[in-house]
Amino acid sequence: MKISEALRKERQDRNLKQKDMIKNLAISKSHYSQIEHGKHRIYAEDLLKMLADNNIDYHHFFDEVAPSYGFRNDNSELQKEMSQAFYEADVKKAEMLKDKILQQNFPMEYKLHALLIVAELKKTKLDAKTQKEILQLMVSQNDWTKNRDALRIFGNAMKYFDKSVRRTLMQSVLRTYKRIDNFSDEEIIRVATICVNYLFNVDDKHDFNNTEVKQIFLLLQSLEPIPAFLMYKSLGKFYSAVSKDRKEHAKEIKDSLKLAGYTEIAKRLVI
Repeated sequence: MKISEALRKERQDRNLKQKDMIKNLAISKSHYSQIEHGKHRIYAEDLLKMLADNNIDYHHFFDEVAPSYGFRNDNSELQKEMSQAFYEADVKKAEMLKDKILQQNFPMEYKLHALLIVAELKKTKLDAKTQKEILQLMVSQNDWTKNRDALRIFGNAMKYFDKSVRRTLMQSVLRTYKRIDNFSDEEIIRVATICVNYLFNVDDKHDFNNTEVKQIFLLLQSLEPIPAFLMYKSLGKFYSAVSKDRKEHAKEIKDSLKLAGYTEIAKRLVI
């Protein structure tokens, strides 16, 4: 579906007139009519403003039009498959996907992510060169705590960092997302995932008393009680119970995760 067709479809689905689509834009009705008929192009800034003004989901919109312009979703699909392999602890599948990612022209972030997942599943260590590349890749970004790829890499690679480095990086994330409710659900899930991974990598119960851990508990507790955040809130409560040596409560949470079908995740939870 071309952009012109997608705009017309979105407008008709909302019972809007052409003049409604171009409100607040320096585009005439006749010019916009030509855009919908594919006879005129639209500037990227005008398109984004139009989508925002008319409450059109830009994710859905671009998913609809991208294939018509030669975009393929191989990257996203491979990432989803790799994440699934990780949660299912499927080493063979993860190895196969890693090789596929390394052989193709994917961004360095995807390749490092694949290496990390396989290393985690096989319980092997990363070589010093890869560890250095990971850290350099993260901090090379302007304000890395707001960079999607840098955050994803930190979440997956934190166990390989020195404890003091890991703490410093986590504190930076928490400072940026102190008011977590001001961010989108996608960003909240990204940060919540990092928080849970950080708790998973606490290897000394005394570290549960550290400032950043207490801040993580507060952040996870503050998430809205909606299905999208349920897993993160549950894991936050699990580690909070562990930190207070409330073993029975921690076991209840772990058992409830098993009953909900999160067997592989529950296996990794140590009381």
